[in-house]
Amino acid sequence: MVPSPPSTPVARACTAFALTQCHGYSPLYETIALAIAEDDDLLALLSTAPPNEARPTLLPPPSTTCCSEGSIIRWPSSTTASGAVDQIHRTHRRPPVPILLSRLSTVFGSGHTQTNDVRRSAALVVALQQLTLSDDRPVRLVELGSSAGLNLLYERYRYRFGALQVGDPSSGVEVPVSMDDRIKVEERLPPSASATGIDVAPVDLADDDEVRRIRSFVWPELTDDADRLMAAVDIARRWPPLVLEGGAHDLLPSLLEDSPAGSLPVVFHSTLLTYLDRDERTDLFATLDRFGHERPLAWIALESPGLLAQSGGIDLGLPEAANSRFVLTLATWPGRERRASVLALVDAYGRWMQAL
Repeated sequence: MVPSPPSTPVARACTAFALTQCHGYSPLYETIALAIAEDDDLLALLSTAPPNEARPTLLPPPSTTCCSEGSIIRWPSSTTASGAVDQIHRTHRRPPVPILLSRLSTVFGSGHTQTNDVRRSAALVVALQQLTLSDDRPVRLVELGSSAGLNLLYERYRYRFGALQVGDPSSGVEVPVSMDDRIKVEERLPPSASATGIDVAPVDLADDDEVRRIRSFVWPELTDDADRLMAAVDIARRWPPLVLEGGAHDLLPSLLEDSPAGSLPVVFHSTLLTYLDRDERTDLFATLDRFGHERPLAWIALESPGLLAQSGGIDLGLPEAANSRFVLTLATWPGRERRASVLALVDAYGRWMQAL
């Protein structure tokens, strides 16, 4: 279907999501997101979500999805745009409180969607390799918005960067990445001395219901992604990652201050900035700059370049069209002055990397 010009910011977000992230990967989700973008009632409902949460994944994810009162939506692969809209309308037409709001408070706990795409750990590996070429100190990894903390276990996975395999060859988790030959990848996997996550509502992987919830966000056509997620959950249940509950504003300073002497603190986040408002982004960037000016620090981000550039972040001077794709950036503070570089243009889910 050809979408009509979006009329509101929420409609534009749904259309951009469909055309830049779903197209070529999930025809079903592309259909659903475009249908929502043209339905005034659903856009109005989606607009009642908290700030930074008005996204089509709330109406709902297209795979098996938990809803309030124990109801389940199962999307067949043959779902049409009209069928998707009718199903969503039936699900949310329950006065007096829309199911959307009850899902935010009961199904997802904190009011935030919670996803954990293991593919993004490949971007972390590439950035750490580049970092450790010039600094071989033990890495003290801190991930912001780590959800279930699966990316903290990056050393327990095996990666396939084109023809090159990196990591644990016996791992049950393989992360394949389509790579540009201009991006250099080493055979070694940079080790971390410690790894800690921060999340406002960490996913408890010992709870089967919470595992089903993060599983529900995997698009139905992407069975390999679902299998990879569940294999990573199995690893995490054997070696639970450390994820602290709270916000970066409260927890990050103390974690950086407590970094062992001789270690290199590395702050990592992926698709975090879309969940923060402008003031929260400003505070985060200021915290990183303050610590970077005072002591050794590295900052790895997999984010939209537009959000990185806001509020004192990293202005990469990229055209606006680049905001539909993510960039992998590495920032350090040699001589206490921040130096940032773009390592690659990366799919938001880590499926491919290209030199920029």
